Amino acid sequence: DFVAYSEEEQHAPPHPLPSSTHGGSASRCCWKQQGMPSRPIRRLNEDMYVHDMGRIWRNSLLAMGHLGVEEAVFFPLGMGAFLRKLYLNDDRYSEPRVLLKLRRRVAGELMNAIAETCIGSSTPRASPKGPCHVHLCLVCIGAEAIDNHNCFLEAAATKLRECPRLMDVLKLRQNVDSLHLAATDLAPATKGGCGAPKVGILNG
Repeated sequence: DFVAYSEEEQHAPPHPLPSSTHGGSASRCCWKQQGMPSRPIRRLNEDMYVHDMGRIWRNSLLAMGHLGVEEAVFFPLGMGAFLRKLYLNDDRYSEPRVLLKLRRRVAGELMNAIAETCIGSSTPRASPKGPCHVHLCLVCIGAEAIDNHNCFLEAAATKLRECPRLMDVLKLRQNVDSLHLAATDLAPATKGGCGAPKVGILNG
């Protein structure tokens, strides 16, 4: 929610609401009151948003590990509609370069979470608490999807320099449907003829 992750800009005059139309329907700011000709300027607190996205990544991995999941299936959570329409609430993100930087930061938080929860530290007693593998499904169709894809690849390459075991856990799946991957490829491989499949899909 934009209101929860934004702050009102002090000493700035209100400005008219930007509008966007897609498929014939108009988009409005999520926090603008009906009938207001203008609105106070609010700015995304990017550090707070990225921090909480990191918490979501970590908590998801920890929960799966607690449930005994061995194969986790992830996708670019939180990098769709919220970021796509962010410029309507904060016009700084109408600049593609600024929005791309935010996507890259969110992707970096996933790599940090994988390193911390699925690989662990070098301390002998510190064992990984997350799944054995994280399958990241990335679509390469459309500008937004390609931006997300590239941001995750850049984040993985950066993290790999300090965490050489990253790619032992992270499995990049390009143009693969997450449900099909889990049900058709991963579940039969982990079931082993008995018990329940140890596969988990992040649902968002």
